[in-house]
This record gives sequence, C-alpha cells and structure tokens, in this order.
Amino acid sequence: MSAGQVVSCCVETLRSYNPVKGPPGDHCDDQLSKCKIASENDRLFVSEVFHGCLRYKNLLKVPIDGFYADAGSLFPSKDSVMLQVFLYFSLFLMDDFGMEGIKESIKSLSVTDAKKVVLFLRFTWEPKNLEDWIVSQWNCIYDRNYIHDRILVPAENNRDSLLDSLLYIEKLHEKGFTKKTLKVTEPKPFKLTAPKPKRIPIPEPVPDRPKHVPVPASTYRTPLEKEALERKKRVNRERALQMSQVLEEDSRLSLLASKPPSKRFLKLQEDLAKAEEQELKVRPTPRKVPSATKTPKEVKLNAGAIFREEQHFRGKLEAEASRLAWIQAGGFDMNEYMEWEKQKLAEERQREREEIEIKHLQGLITREEAVIAKVSLEKKKSMAASNLKAENEKLKSLYLEEMAKQSEVNRRIVEDTHEIHERVLQARDKNKEENVAMAQSVISESRQLLAEAKARQAEENRKRDALIRQIRAFDSVPVDRTKIIDLTDTPEFGHLTDMSYVELQERLAFLKAKSKREQEARRNRIAQQKAQDEIKIQKKLETIALGRTRELERRLTEKKTVTSGVRVRDNELRKLEARLMAKKAAAMQGRRNSMLTSAKT
Repeated sequence: MSAGQVVSCCVETLRSYNPVKGPPGDHCDDQLSKCKIASENDRLFVSEVFHGCLRYKNLLKVPIDGFYADAGSLFPSKDSVMLQVFLYFSLFLMDDFGMEGIKESIKSLSVTDAKKVVLFLRFTWEPKNLEDWIVSQWNCIYDRNYIHDRILVPAENNRDSLLDSLLYIEKLHEKGFTKKTLKVTEPKPFKLTAPKPKRIPIPEPVPDRPKHVPVPASTYRTPLEKEALERKKRVNRERALQMSQVLEEDSRLSLLASKPPSKRFLKLQEDLAKAEEQELKVRPTPRKVPSATKTPKEVKLNAGAIFREEQHFRGKLEAEASRLAWIQAGGFDMNEYMEWEKQKLAEERQREREEIEIKHLQGLITREEAVIAKVSLEKKKSMAASNLKAENEKLKSLYLEEMAKQSEVNRRIVEDTHEIHERVLQARDKNKEENVAMAQSVISESRQLLAEAKARQAEENRKRDALIRQIRAFDSVPVDRTKIIDLTDTPEFGHLTDMSYVELQERLAFLKAKSKREQEARRNRIAQQKAQDEIKIQKKLETIALGRTRELERRLTEKKTVTSGVRVRDNELRKLEARLMAKKAAAMQGRRNSMLTSAKT
C-alpha cells in the first residue's frame, strides 16, 4: 500500500478508538480488516503507531495543547489526531522510519493537511518551545533522565534534517503557509424605520345576478319505479323456474318412496330373523378366565437398599448369562423342546378357531347393518316428499305477501317524491335570504378586521423595540468561559497509579465480573458432581428394574397353559356377539315400523 493509505489508516484507527467498547488490540484488528491492509509489514507498522500513541498520550498532548492555544482559531479540533500521529513519527520513529519516510507521508496528504502538519512540527521543534516549557511539562509526567536520553538527545541529532525537510515541503506549497490575520467584524448601528401597514382593499359589491337553473339529470334517465318493476319481474321469473324444477324432482321421489315391499319379502325377513335368534341362543357363552397376575406395588428404596437389590439381580443376570452361554455352546434339553412344540401347536389351533368365529360374527353384523340402512333410506324418502309439499305451500303464500308489500312500497315512493320537490322550492327561497344577510355581515367584519390589524401592528412595533433593548443588554454581559470537567482525563499528580474516573469504573466493573465468573464456576462444579451421583444411582435402578422384569416374565412363563390363548381372544368374541344381538334387535324394530307404515297407507 502507499504511504498515504497507511497514514490515513493510522489516523482513522486512533480517532475511532473508544476504551469503553473494548480492548485496544481487538479494535486495531477490526480497523485493519476494514482498511483491507494485506501486507504484514504495514499491519505491524499501523499496530505499533496505534499502541505507541495510546502509551505516550499524555506526552503527545502537551505540544498539541500549546499549539492550539497559540493558533487554535485557525485549525479545527478534529485535526488533533492527525497531528498526534505525525508528532509520534518525529519523536519515536525517526531512526526506523527515516527522514524520507516522514517527507513522503507528509507529501501524501492533501494541501491543507500538509500545511497544518508543517506548521505544527515547526512550532514543536523550535528551540524556545521544545527546550523551555515543553520539556518542563514532560518532566512532570515522566522521569527527567528518561526524557533526556530517550527524547531530547535524538531530537538534537535529527533537528536540522527535519527542519530542512519541512522547509523543502513548505517551498513546494509556498502559498497559504503564512499566517493570515482575520478581519475583525465591526458592529454597525441599527437603522430602524417605521413600518407602513399594508392597505386592505375594499371589497367590491357583489352583483345580484339571477342564477342559471341547470336541466335536472332525471329528465334523460329512466324512472326508478320502472327499473324496480323490471328487476322484480326478472327475479320472480327465476324463482318460479327454480320452484318448478324442485317440484318435478319431489314428485319423482315421492313415487319411488310410496311403493310398499311385497309380502314374500317380508315373510323371508321374519324367517331369517327367527333362525338367527335360535342360533345365537344355542351358542354357549365362554367363561371369563381369572387373572393370574397381580401388578406389584412400587416401593421407594433408599441408597443402601438399591445397592443390595442391584447386587442380587446382578447375580441372577450372571447365572442367566452362564445358562445362555451353555446353550450356545451346544447344551440341549429334549423334553423342554417337546413340551414347547406341543404348546405352540395347541395355541395355533385355538387361534385359527377363534379367527373363524370372528369372521362369521362380522359377516352377520354386516348383513344386519345393510337391512337397517335400507329401512332408514325408505323412511328418509317418505319424509322428504312430505317436507317438499309443505315447503311449496309456504313459498306460494310468501310470494303473495311479497307482491302486496311491493305495491304498497311503490305507492309510498311516489308520495315521497312529490313531497321532496316541494321542500326543494322552500329551501331555495330560504337560501336567497341567507345570502343577503351574509353579505351584510362580511362588510361589517372587514371593517372590524382592519381596526384589529392596525392595533396588532402597533403592538408588534412595541415588542420589537423591547427585543432590541434586550439584545443590546445581553451583548454587554460578560461570557462565562468555565472549563468543563472531562471524566476521561487523568489528574496528572505524578503518581504511577493515576487514572481517570472512567478507567476506575472500568476496573471496578472488571473485578466484579471476575468474582461473578468464579462464583458461577464453583456452582457449576457442584452441580456436575450432583449430576454424576444421580447418574450412578439411575444406572443401579435400571439394573434392578431389568432383574424384576425378567423375574416376572419367568413366573408368567411357568404358569402359562395350553388354554392361555383363550384369555386373549375372549373379550373380543364377547364384544362381537353383543354387537350382533344389538344389530338384530334394531333390524327387527325397523321391519315392524315399516310394516305399520305400509299398513296405514
């Protein structure tokens, strides 16, 4: 990168630093990434300048404050950061940076900034300033030997070359380096003249001309009554077509619903119902199998009981594992295998019988549901036909009532139209009288406004004179130039522990945060220890639960018999049989109701 870009990056990094937001290192890294400096040497140079300016802030502040006190009216305060960077170059980086580097960095600035830097460096390196009051104030901040060996001796060696370089740059921009004297503003006396009030024009008399009456819009428009009648006829025609379609559909449904079933069909239904009832009565109801197991109650155990029971079940698990290993190695009991095979065959046969029974009951239930659905459909059709007839009669009566109401509404509209026309004529006469009275009131108000305007103008002149007297009185009062206290500035008493009020607050906040982090770490360690103990006890409880489950399974396996499959399917069979009986009763009731209805018709 060029020297100008590196210098501008140094100035911007130092200007944007705020100690409240974060440490200097993070801020410097962020600014380097924003400036897009890729060279490692340039990055190291910017970082060194930034940290050096922060370290020697109080030392660099002394010449800058003196320069602003001497010629501060010509330079804005925002340039103090740029002057601080170049002062650091000339004091601490003269041997490393070189005179040519300082000369190139000053040339890379704009003309105005270069003039400012040259004037400031010449002011600082003048012998009467540097060896007099600047050194005396530096000795109050740092050690006298350190100031002499580190700053004054290198400054004496490089003073001539630096002043020659500044003279060379000054010749390049010869214009504008001389200190200009500003012209002092001389106050001039006020030249007050009496303002003249504006003349208010007299309103011209309003001529009385007869207003032109336009042709009403209703002359070329179709009457509202005729449009309403046409719209009503169209709606009634559509409604009549819909009603005719509905009546045709209802008549077709009523013919289908009125056809009664044959006697042969009714006789077959009764015979089938009696046969199914007789078959259900003969079928035996299975006996409920008593429950062979009881749910164990939970017992809350302490830590000692948990460890003892876990040891007991662990022994059982080890014995079971050794038995399984024996079986896996080739051990085999033929009697147990034969008993298991017989038991499985018996369970398979029982399961097949139960599935056949379930399918038979489901078929019977489906047949009864079909009979019930057919009866309910016939009943719905007959009810729909009767409802349609009643609705047609109701719609006819409503149509006649609507026609009577519409004729009454039309008669009232015609009467209201005549009444509105008469009211319009009366309102027109009344409006003429109001316009004449309004013209008289406007004339009287204009005269009153003219008098009020003259009074307001006189009052404004009196206030303006009083304001001028106040301004002159304020100019004669001395200005208070008390210096405002800066909380970020150090008291500079000469102690090693000097710090500003803001730095003290930051240190206290840092100590509080550190103690809070230590306390949170202790709490986390205690919580982790408790969690590890709970995990150990939970593993023991899982081992106990596994042992109890296997013990219960072993007991259930010993008590299981060939008829164990009957217990599983018994509840399902009873539910299906109860459902079949309910469907048959509902079908019989539907047949009786349909027969009674057909007999009545």
